[in-house]
Formats: sequence, C-alpha cells, structure tokens
Amino acid sequence: MFVDAILLLPEDVRASCQFLLTGKLSEQNLPFWSSVRERMGTVPEIEYLGLLSHGELLGLLAGVDAVVCCSRDEAFSLVVVEAAMLAKPSIINPNVGVAEILEHKKSCLLFEAENAVSLAEQMLTVFHDRARMSDLGLEARKVYEERFTIDRFSEEFLRLVR
Repeated sequence: MFVDAILLLPEDVRASCQFLLTGKLSEQNLPFWSSVRERMGTVPEIEYLGLLSHGELLGLLAGVDAVVCCSRDEAFSLVVVEAAMLAKPSIINPNVGVAEILEHKKSCLLFEAENAVSLAEQMLTVFHDRARMSDLGLEARKVYEERFTIDRFSEEFLRLVR
C-alpha cells in the first residue's frame, strides 16, 4: 500500500523526498515482499532499512517529517505512539487502533483503509503543508502526554481492571 501510494505521487514530489521502510520480514511474507521490492526498484527514493533496534528507530523517527502506518488491522501502533511522543505527525487509517484517539487534521491525518489513492493524497498534504505538520505533531504530543505516558497508561489500565 505504501509503495503503491508513493508510485502515485508526482515524480517531482517523489524526487524531493525519501521514503523509508523498516521492520522484520517474516519467512511467510517473502513471496509478497519480492513483488513489493520489484515495484520499489523503479523508485530510488524508497529504501528498506531492515529491522532496527529500538534506539535506531527512535533516532530515525526524530528526523522524519511524518510517519505512515498503513497496517490493515492493528489494535495498537507503538510506532505511531512513539511518533507522537516525538511530536511527529502520523498518517494512519481507521483500522489502526490509535485512530480512535488521534483526530484527523488535528493530531494526525487519516486515509481510507486499503486505498493507495487516499494515502497518496495525505502524503501530498504533508509535502505541500509542512508548516502545519509541526502543529499536528505538537497536538499529537499533547495526546501522548494525556493518554500514553507510562503514568497515564498505568492509571487507565488500573481503572479498567477495577
């Protein structure tokens, strides 16, 4: 989905960006990954970094303009929470659990699940409106402080258990 959305972007936009993918490739996903890698081969701005340590990932997140999480079904996205911790905006779909907490155009950008065109539109929003993205990131940070710090998460968890 991410690679398909990148391929939909205008060539001049792609050429002035860098798109990084990270994570572990499990054995059962290798056939799928080979088709993705083939599509990536036509776009030098896309790079797969492999599995990073937590420290390496946080360092990477600190330097990005936005995080894209296009999981089809994810109860909770730690990378989106960590992006919020670092005041970075995220582009997510409603199937990513934190979408219930973050707000479209206030603390994140939402795209229609499984829709590369919709994802590409939100990526263009980040590209064309970078000044506003810092505001989205700061709002995401506020949500992080209100809901996701260890103290807040522990309080909420204990409240639910009681």
